[in-house]
Amino acid sequence: MPHTTHYSAFPTNSIFSKMKPNRFFTIAVWMFALSLPACESVIQVDVDAAAARLVIEAEVIDGPGPHHVHLSRSVGIDASSIFPEVSGAFVMIADNAGAADTLREVSPGHYETTGLVGTPGSTYRLTVIDGEQTFSATSTMPQPVLLDSVFNFNAVAFGTTRYPVVALLSDPAGVRNQYRFIAQVSGNRVGGSIVEDDEVFEGQHAQVFLPGLGADVALGDTLVLRMQSIDPLVFKYFDSFGSSDGGPGGSSAPANPYTNIVGGAMGYFNACAVSSKTIVIR
Repeated sequence: MPHTTHYSAFPTNSIFSKMKPNRFFTIAVWMFALSLPACESVIQVDVDAAAARLVIEAEVIDGPGPHHVHLSRSVGIDASSIFPEVSGAFVMIADNAGAADTLREVSPGHYETTGLVGTPGSTYRLTVIDGEQTFSATSTMPQPVLLDSVFNFNAVAFGTTRYPVVALLSDPAGVRNQYRFIAQVSGNRVGGSIVEDDEVFEGQHAQVFLPGLGADVALGDTLVLRMQSIDPLVFKYFDSFGSSDGGPGGSSAPANPYTNIVGGAMGYFNACAVSSKTIVIR
């Protein structure tokens, strides 16, 4: 599981509203944005170096799918960082309207739905049976929030040019919202993700600074930014990683962050609505 970083965001009526898309900004602004504290504190985690545990990474998005579940097994702190896939499990996702889908294993450890449709406002229940152990989780899909636009700016630090990314969105008033940002560059998924809640811009137009997602891009690259509207428990899971590289499937030792899965497994079940934008880095 790639790491998650939490950066601050600003309403567009702040001093940062003066920033225009595709202009050159000073490195001072970029570094200031990076230095701001996150809205949520990082949860301290314990490392279990002995017992192998099931790792569940499950997602239902708005639309017909297919929706995916990945199962693997954690390894100890002194073992390889590669989590072995878990095959032969029973995996089912059901919604609160009575629809249920038993997932098929399409490759080792990777399971897909065959007919389930993701609907905002619906609550989904995941059931995984691995051997004699049963694990479950629920997640309610938020209403979608549209990503208004995305742009990058150029920042030069220590002789190296970076292309931090900024997302503009209109946060709905009267309800708390949480977001997760994922990037794909020239067809390849960028490692990690960024989570943000609307504590400082609730009900406003906001600019969310995502410098980590533009760290390894080059001029002319095509970047697809996906903004997930996620429920509070899923936000808490991803935010618990802070800026570390650890967690399920990461390159460092596995950690035990908050999880919305019941039964002793690691990981998450995320029912989310997705909005995407594509830009060319310039």
